[in-house]
Formats: sequence, C-alpha cells, structure tokens
Amino acid sequence: MPAEFRVVGPPGTGKTTFLAHQVEQWATQHPPERMVLTSYTRAAAAVLAGRVGVPRENIATLHALCYRAIGRPPIAETGALAAQWDARPDLPPSWKLGASLSDLEEGNIADTDAGAMLADYNLWRAQLRTDPMLGERVRYFAEAWEAYKADTGSIDFADMLDRGYEDLPECPGLPEVLVVDEAQDLTPAQWRLIRQWGASRDLARYVVAGDPAQAIYGFAGARPDVFMTPVEPGHERLLMQSWRLPPAIHEYAEAYLAQHSPPMTDNRTFRPREGEPGEVRRIGATWRTPDAMLHDVDGQLRAGRTVMVLAACSYMLRPLLALLREQGIPFHNPYRRQAGAWNPLRPARDGQVSTVDRLLAYLRPDWRTWDAEARNWSVREALQWLDMLRASEFEGTKTAALAGGLPQGREVLPADLIGLLNDEALDALTAESAPAELGRRALQRYERPLEFAAAIYARRPAALRETPRLTIGTIHSVKGGESDVIYLFPDISLAGLIESRSADGQDAMIRQFYVGMTRARQSLVLCAPQQPGMVGIQV
Repeated sequence: MPAEFRVVGPPGTGKTTFLAHQVEQWATQHPPERMVLTSYTRAAAAVLAGRVGVPRENIATLHALCYRAIGRPPIAETGALAAQWDARPDLPPSWKLGASLSDLEEGNIADTDAGAMLADYNLWRAQLRTDPMLGERVRYFAEAWEAYKADTGSIDFADMLDRGYEDLPECPGLPEVLVVDEAQDLTPAQWRLIRQWGASRDLARYVVAGDPAQAIYGFAGARPDVFMTPVEPGHERLLMQSWRLPPAIHEYAEAYLAQHSPPMTDNRTFRPREGEPGEVRRIGATWRTPDAMLHDVDGQLRAGRTVMVLAACSYMLRPLLALLREQGIPFHNPYRRQAGAWNPLRPARDGQVSTVDRLLAYLRPDWRTWDAEARNWSVREALQWLDMLRASEFEGTKTAALAGGLPQGREVLPADLIGLLNDEALDALTAESAPAELGRRALQRYERPLEFAAAIYARRPAALRETPRLTIGTIHSVKGGESDVIYLFPDISLAGLIESRSADGQDAMIRQFYVGMTRARQSLVLCAPQQPGMVGIQV
C-alpha cells in the first residue's frame, strides 16, 4: 500500500505530459491493463486517454468507473425516467426537472426550481454533511426524489459515488497503478472514495495531480484546501517551468492570485516561458457591446493565431455569438462539442460528418454521388437526415425506420439508407426537382446554420472546410485548454456578486478568473466591465 504521491502542476507546466511520461515508464513494470487513470471531468479524462497506452475503459471519470462497476443501473436524472418524474400528477409544477439538464461541469444543473433543489441536495451529499439540509423545501424534494428512485430501481449521479464507496472497497480492475488527475476539483465524497481505493494492498503507485489555484468546482462541493494538506516528505513534486505563460501574463496572473486567502500562494514558485515577453492589454468592448472587439479579434485570426473569448457565464457570450454569425466569422468550442450555441456548424471530427457536409448532402440529386461521404456517417447523423423525409417516403413506417432501421455499432453506408425508402421516394430523390425540394426542407430545419454557412462562404469559402481558430465558451468549458490570445470579460453574475461577499466566494471567483487568464500563450486582452460594480477583475 503506497503513500499518496502528489504532483502539483501550475498552468502550462505540462502536468498531463508529465503524467503520460510517468505512465510510459511504469508500463515497463506494470501491465497497462492494471493501470487506472481517473479525473473529475470528462474532458480531462479524454486528454489522458489521448496521451497514454492504457486501455480506454481504464481511463474515465470517477462517476463512470463506479457506474460501470455497480452494473449500470438506470439513471433517474436522464431520459425516460426524468420524463416519468415530470409526468407525475402529484408533483408541484416547480418540482419538474424540465426537458433537459445542463452540463454538470458548467455549474448549473438545470434552469428549473427542481434542478436547483437537486443541485442543493447533491452539494449537501458531495460535502458529506450530516446536518439537516438547508431549507425545508429542499428536504421535502429530497424525500420525494429518494422515494422515486426506490420505486423505479434507479440511481442519481451522487449515488454513483455513494454506491462506489459502499460496494467497491477497491478500485475496479484491482489496479497496480492509480492516477487521479485534476484532483483539486474533487469533492469530499470523491476524496473519501479515492483514499479508500488508495489504501488497496494491490496498489504499487498511487498519484494525485492538480493545482489548487485552478480549483473552480466549488459549486459542486470541491475545496482546494483538501489538496493542500501536508503529505509525507518526498511525496510531492512541484512542476517548476511553464511552457505556456510568457512573463507579462505570468506576472499579471500571479499578482491577481495573490489576492486569494492564505495559504494559496505560500511557496508557490514556477517560472514563465522564456522568449517573447507576451502582453496584457485592455479593450473597450463589453459583453453587451462586443462590436469594438470584432476588428481586433479578426486581426488576430488573419495573423494565423488561435483565439478564445471567455466569460464567467454563458449568457454573457450571446451578443458576441449573434455578431459572429452575422459577420460570417466561424467559431466553435472543441471542449464542449454538444453545446449547439457554441458549435453551430459542427465541424467534422472523429469520422463524423459536419453540418455543412450534411446540408450539402441534402441538395444532391443522385444517391450514387453520396458514396464518398456517406461512408463516414454515424447512425445518429443518418437518422437526422432521414428525419427530413416524409413518412410516406419510407418502405415501412417512418417511426420504425428511425427507431431501429439502421445498423448499430458501425458506420452507415448508402445501401443502409436506400433500403429504408420506397420506390416512390427513390424516384423523387433522383428527379430534377430533388435539390430544390430537399433544399427547402433543409432551410426549414436548419435555417440558422444555413444562414451562418452562407455568411462564412461570402466572406471566405474555404473557411467552411477548416477547423475554426476562434473558440467561444465559459471559463469552465475550456479548463485545460490554451490559445495564443485570450479575450476575457471581467463580469460576474448577480449570484456571483452575492457569493463573492464571503471569503470563500471571493476566493472561488479569483480562482475562476485566474484559470481564464492562464489559458493565454501570447496575449491576454481584458475587456471592459458592463457594470463596474459587478466584476471579478478590476480592469
């Protein structure tokens, strides 16, 4: 049973690269299938998966590791079970979860009262609290929620960790090596589970890695001070050289972090990148009036640089998104690919077809010309295409075709699609009028993406086929990423302002904006505040 070894990696010091190198070395002594690498977020786990030769199923979030090991029971917050909860006639209207829950990694579990109560309940559980829950309303909701899970034999996300702690005394797979990345964001419930697994007699190496200054999941119960507790002498490695931050940005960010409560910056020393000094500058654009930054951003893109525009809250990005669409400047967020507002054209990645390709495919009059592109279609994308067709154009029923007419687990070929349609549909799709008809249908369903694609094409046609160099997102969404230039809106929400009046809230705000600043490789551009009294950075 090894003692906990800690790796502290400030921004840009290559923490993931260091871990990957260590895993490669350990592979000479431990079989890769006896290694488990886990992280708080899916994005961080995915980065690890792309760097090391460990089996993919051995690299996952803690929730995923537990969920698989306890038999993948149905999840109450998602799909049919969430809809069934909402359909209960005995529930108060405010207790309904709504159509969908937001990304748990973004900070808001849902935009409904029920989502807020579930978030409060999950926070209480993540912190391992035993005191009565705050608010009688949350307690009543939690009692009904627990009864519903018992009736349906389902679990929620918090149960994954609780069941893991109760039912899994050792890490699934009985690894010899256990690596925990982004450990600064672990909640007390996750630390309890990790340290239980870390006490396994089978373990030869037990490593936790992170940076307390980059802990930004306090809303979920994480506390960076857990990561700063002492370890045994010789059991901590501080990475000292940033390969990302130039001197100007390093100096500004560390001075900002110095406002944090002790002991955050005690003995915190790491060097900036050598070479160009970099820059920190200001611009007059606000999140409500981003027009003033558009020329600046466009100039950076034309110079071949990568750019990120970041905000504390997603609503602060809406005016800029509208402006980019209007001007035909392509953007995306590769760290949150399912966020439609940030990925309107769905660039082609991982063998999938982009929205642009799909839209162009609607206009093709001859099925034989599909062959080269259709080979790369996923089942999901083929279903989206088929959904454009009328029920009368299917060999069987449209419902049956969409529900199970395509092969699962492999790419969709032209023959798979043709086999679902009747002769009348095939004749129509090869007729001269097919492009106009399918174009009309595509315009009805994809009017905004088509308008955006047209604006991009008018500006520079080749950009439709290129991966955008502009990333738009919240600070939370790009954690772990980097860009040549960062534009940062300094504002916080009203809820953030209220929270920042406490010491813990102020510290959480400082860490959040510190993460935003330290994504920059060359330039940090601080935008103007919309309301000077509601900012996290005094610009």
